[in-house]
Amino acid sequence: MSEDGTVGGGVLREGNAVGSEAASEPWQDGLALVCEQADRIRADLGKSGGLVDRVVASARAGDDVKEPLDALHQAILATGDVLGVYGHTARHHGPVVAGIAQVPMDVVYLCPAGRCSRYVWAADTVEVPVCRITGRALRRDRLP
Repeated sequence: MSEDGTVGGGVLREGNAVGSEAASEPWQDGLALVCEQADRIRADLGKSGGLVDRVVASARAGDDVKEPLDALHQAILATGDVLGVYGHTARHHGPVVAGIAQVPMDVVYLCPAGRCSRYVWAADTVEVPVCRITGRALRRDRLP
């Protein structure tokens, strides 16, 4: 994933942020990465690729995804990837200035279930993006 959140062949400036509230939890960022990269992770893991399906099934069922996400993270680390599912997310890009909001005031598409921190800038897409876990359209929202 590049610094601006672009995933090879993915939607421009796609990234991780949970709605217009406070910063997301690490598991939400991890779930967002699985949403964005499920096929690539599955292919990279080979025989352990079923761990991706476990995370996706838990998310679809509305169950807690932390345990299967942790197992997936460990499997990815075991392949030599030093970031796993939790290390690919960056909270801030650029300098932090006291008193200035850290989220842009713009329109974004967010996880339809509010379970992960995936987002896509509305200005960067013509079609409404789809959640790769539930198959539902991402919900449109405005950041504060």
